[in-house]
Amino acid sequence: SRTELTIVYSLLVNKGVELYENADHFNALSYFTQAQQVNPFDTTAYIYALYSAEEMDSHELVKEYCTQLIKLKSKNPYPYYRLIDIEFNQEKHPDKAFQYSDKAVE
Repeated sequence: SRTELTIVYSLLVNKGVELYENADHFNALSYFTQAQQVNPFDTTAYIYALYSAEEMDSHELVKEYCTQLIKLKSKNPYPYYRLIDIEFNQEKHPDKAFQYSDKAVE
């Protein structure tokens, strides 16, 4: 039922947060990923997954979660900021950075 899925989702996110707070980012990410499968339209698990990926220094995962958050129409501007930063500073693609900048102000 919908209530049971909400409970499972909450348990997965809460366990992920607990692991994140204990600096176990790899396992935290696993719980956030499972939560996304239970409720793929709630941005909470994606945001926490993004934070875990950042702690793991995984630019590819950071980009993946930022892109997902943008597709989900998250009101949080942080995914745009991170994509602009990665494209401009790490990957040296100013053209892509400016594309994200344009999308962020839309």
